[in-house]
Amino acid sequence: MIQPSHSPNDPPFRPSLRGCVCRDLRMARLLESCRTDALYRATANTCRALVPDADGTPLCTLLEELAFDANEHFRLLGSLISALGGTLGLTARICVDMGLLSTRLESIAALMLEDALMEAKRSIDGYQNALGMTGDRVVRSVLLYLLSDEERHIEQIQKARELL
Repeated sequence: MIQPSHSPNDPPFRPSLRGCVCRDLRMARLLESCRTDALYRATANTCRALVPDADGTPLCTLLEELAFDANEHFRLLGSLISALGGTLGLTARICVDMGLLSTRLESIAALMLEDALMEAKRSIDGYQNALGMTGDRVVRSVLLYLLSDEERHIEQIQKARELL
């Protein structure tokens, strides 16, 4: 059984970023797509966890943890964008295929995990791209934290795939 690495009751990583980073509107705009992606992942994994018969299963637990972490990433990226001087516009592309809900859990578990894995890899690419474009050590620290979290998610998803 997959155990979450932390509980939603654990205090989240919430550094104060205002005044810690230099104003950088280019970086703020670049991070907006990472923030939108985090919102998409939070919503997608929440919807995936609602699949009939998934409640209480290791897959459901993993999807709920991924959604919780993505929500925290969304909030943290919003704080960073604001501290960089950006505005927090939101153009989310929320589109989860709810047609999957009519299919049995066993037949779609692999598909849900594959989608979650692709999303985590896409997030890593976005964070690595942003990391290569900043010299600010606080921005780098936040991005490295987000990268390590996504790498942990990939390991969890791959372990869950092995259990199918």
